[in-house]
Amino acid sequence: MSGKKKGKFIPHNQVMSRNKVEEEKVNITPPITDFKKSGMDVTQINIIDLPSKFMPYPEGAVIKYRPYYYSEIRNHDSSKNLTYREEVDFVLAGIYTSFPAYDLTVSDFAFINLLRRISNIGNYDISAKYRCKKCGNIVSSVFKAMNILVDYLGVPKLPVMVEFSNGKKYAFNPLTIGSYIELKEEGFKNKAIAMVSKCCVNAEYGEVYEFLDHITDASDAMLVEHLDNLLYHSVKPMPVKCSYVNKEYFAKDGWSADKLRSMTSSSVIDKQILELFKQYDINFTEGTSMVKYACEDLIKKMALVKEEPCGFTNYLELEGGDVFLGPFCNTGELIKTRVCYGL
Repeated sequence: MSGKKKGKFIPHNQVMSRNKVEEEKVNITPPITDFKKSGMDVTQINIIDLPSKFMPYPEGAVIKYRPYYYSEIRNHDSSKNLTYREEVDFVLAGIYTSFPAYDLTVSDFAFINLLRRISNIGNYDISAKYRCKKCGNIVSSVFKAMNILVDYLGVPKLPVMVEFSNGKKYAFNPLTIGSYIELKEEGFKNKAIAMVSKCCVNAEYGEVYEFLDHITDASDAMLVEHLDNLLYHSVKPMPVKCSYVNKEYFAKDGWSADKLRSMTSSSVIDKQILELFKQYDINFTEGTSMVKYACEDLIKKMALVKEEPCGFTNYLELEGGDVFLGPFCNTGELIKTRVCYGL
C-alpha cells in the first residue's frame, strides 16, 4: 500500500452528489413592468431562483431579464458566423446583473436564456419541437413551464476546497460564462481538464491544468470526478414521449384510404360514403372541415390503416439549441381574436 497521504475532500454524506442532487420545480417569476423606455413598456423580470441558488454571487445580488424583442430575433436569425462571444453577448444584452455579467455561471446563463425564450411565448404551455432519437422524425410535444425541474448546486458553501495527495490545496467555484468564453477562444486539448482547471480561484489556470493533466494517483482522479459532480447545477432534461405514429395503409373490399379521401374532398359527398359514415356511426357536418376528420376516423374503423406509435421517451436538453420552443396555441383562433377590419 502506498505511503502517500490520501486526498482530503468533503465526505459524500455531507453534500449531494449528482445522483442525489437536490431536485425541485423551478420558481418561474411572472413578468412585471419595472420601467418605461422611449414611451414603450419594457418588461423586466426579477429572478428569484437559479440552479446555483445565487451562491457564487455577491450577497444581495440582483439579476433581471427582459423578453427578446422581435427585431432582435429577426436580426439574430439572419446573422451568420457569429463567434461564441457574440452569441453570449446577444443573450446578455437583455440581462441585467448587479455584478459583472460574465461572472454568471455557465449553467445559470443557459437557464436565464431559457427563461427569456419562455417569456416570449406568452403562456406557460410550451410546444417543444425536436428530432426523436429512436425514429428520427421531427415531432412536437407539449409540456408546462411549471414542470421544468432543476438540479440545484448541492454544496453547503463556496468555494469548494480540495487537498490532493501531494498536499496541494486548490479552491474551486462553478465555471463562469466569461471563463468558458476564454477557453473557447484559446482552445484546449483536454476539454474536461480545461474546464475544471478554469474553475480554480486560488491559482493560475496554467498551473492547475498542468497538475490535473498529469495526475497519476487514483484518489486524485476520483477527487476531480467528485468535484465535477459537486459543482454541477443545471436544468434537468425534460422527458417527453415521441408522438410520431407510423401508418401502413391497406386496401380492403375495394376500398382504400386514398379512395375514401378523394371521395370526401368535394363539397358534395357520394352516397356510398354517407352510408359508410352511418354504418360506422361517424358524426360529421357536411360542407365543413369536419368531413376530413370523419374520413380519417372512417379509415381507422374500416381497418384500412395499421398504426404503430413510436412512444420512445426522449430527454430534451431545454438549454441547448437542438430543441425549438414555441407557444402551444391555436394560431387561427388567436388571429381571429386579435384582428378586426375597419375603425
